[in-house]
Amino acid sequence: MLISKAERFIALRYLRLGRQERFVGLVASFAVLGICLGVATLIVVLSVMDGFRQELLGRVIGVNGHVTIYAPADMPPVSEDVVTSLRQHPDVQYAVTVWEQQALLQRRDQTQGILVKGVDFNILQQKPLVGASLEPPLPQSFAEDAAPLVLGARLAERLGLSAGDTVSLMTLNAAPSAFGSLPRQKQFQIVSLFSSGLYDYDTNVVFMPQASAQQFFRASAPWNSLEISLHDGSKVDGFMRDIETLLPPGVLVRDWRFANRSLFQAIEVERSLMFIILSLIILVAAFNIISTMVILVKNKSRDIAVLRTLGAKPSEIMRIFMMIGMTLGGGGLAAGVLLGVVFARNIEPIRQWIQEITGARLFPDDVYFLRSLPSQVDPVTVAWIAGMTLLLVALATWYPARKASKATPLEILRYG
Repeated sequence: MLISKAERFIALRYLRLGRQERFVGLVASFAVLGICLGVATLIVVLSVMDGFRQELLGRVIGVNGHVTIYAPADMPPVSEDVVTSLRQHPDVQYAVTVWEQQALLQRRDQTQGILVKGVDFNILQQKPLVGASLEPPLPQSFAEDAAPLVLGARLAERLGLSAGDTVSLMTLNAAPSAFGSLPRQKQFQIVSLFSSGLYDYDTNVVFMPQASAQQFFRASAPWNSLEISLHDGSKVDGFMRDIETLLPPGVLVRDWRFANRSLFQAIEVERSLMFIILSLIILVAAFNIISTMVILVKNKSRDIAVLRTLGAKPSEIMRIFMMIGMTLGGGGLAAGVLLGVVFARNIEPIRQWIQEITGARLFPDDVYFLRSLPSQVDPVTVAWIAGMTLLLVALATWYPARKASKATPLEILRYG
């Protein structure tokens, strides 16, 4: 739609409202402000949700890796040659053999179901989120100690434990004894605590040396799962196709999406709902543009009659008022995008500033288990919001502009 200089001049002249049109200016200001706030709010909320999803994804992968291979209980684990081949795959960052099994942790009169993970000492320290958070650092004799444990900080807090305390672990499988079948039980000493930032992980997972786990559970195999971390998480599907021929039948291969499917589906559903709900703010602002344009067309009816008398075509009248509406909506959109992006990129300093001013705790880490408010501005999301807003503004402007273009000079002068 090409706009001539004359059409542009008239549209800009109509945007400079006189004293007699203050009410139109007030309605137009509310419309522009509504679009600005709606767009900014939508960008900030979706950026925070994207940041939260990315932060959560990073923690899940940092703890468990991208792909996990499970060996069924009734068959030996994958051979060492296969493990070596997997570790040498160009997409693999590291592969960790783990012995996983459920157990009960007892401390005086308290009992907690846990997941025991038997891992190599050096590998445990290499895990991004676990190794960096170990407090105190693991002693060099970790692998040689008879019964060391590493607990999640949340689990230790719940049970009132700290490094140096002794706890009892009990297997869920009974073992034959002189008194019948009894579960195996053994004392372990807590040597360190970790904090991954994942609540379920920090309250349910316990680490011990892989050899200790194999001995405690009386396992015939040294490990029953293999956690694999990739250099590029987007290559998970291709990697899983590549290793199909290496693995024997019966071995289960699961990626992070399968293991955390319900959690990330819930986040996506919530994100979609927030997009729909907050888009209503922009829709309401678009209705304000309709009101503004209807009033403006009514006030400029005699000008429209003069223009039509001078030879202006209906399409030219329509372009003039479309330009007015799109200028109002575009101005609100530009201000909203600028405000939303700046706010989203600086949301953590803004949160801290509000906390200092009000004294209130916003986004407490003991509730959300994140030390800072995450935010990630996605240019594609911003483009979608801008495109949707422009479409709503165009639809809101089209009807008044079309109404103005269809009126004849005789009708305008007769009915006003």
